[in-house]
Amino acid sequence: MYRPTKLTQAGENLVAIHTVKSALDSYAKRADRKLKPLAAEVYDRLTKKQKIAEGSQFVADYRFDRKDKARTMGEGVKEFKQRYPEYGAKLQDIIDETRKTKQRYLQFGLSNGSALPDELYIGALRSINVPEFALEDTLETVMDLSASLATKKEEGLTEMLIK
Repeated sequence: MYRPTKLTQAGENLVAIHTVKSALDSYAKRADRKLKPLAAEVYDRLTKKQKIAEGSQFVADYRFDRKDKARTMGEGVKEFKQRYPEYGAKLQDIIDETRKTKQRYLQFGLSNGSALPDELYIGALRSINVPEFALEDTLETVMDLSASLATKKEEGLTEMLIK
């Protein structure tokens, strides 16, 4: 009788959450690529005094906010180098020095051709607060999206930076 260990359960949950997240992230990124140009277009049209159609439910406005903004680190270093060339060169040397770091990665996935039971994906969806009434439909949609994305994705393990 198959009895998963705590590690197996955690790993299977990791795969289920990652599958859900990957499918949703991919479409969220696609939506972001559409959202930003549309927002810029609406802003541009508003600033050119174009009007929203009468009777439309859409509302929009724009505003300006004047605030002091701190320089970025790069801008600060550039200014420092201009004001204090001798010290600026020393500062740049310090910035350019490399240091050794240790990064930890986890590689995970499923054995070739294997799949997790739907209950694990349902649990993953519950853990991100998908409403109970929408779990089955959301699972079907996520799995369809995941399958369509998988054709573009290279098979194998997923690698994740831990720290």
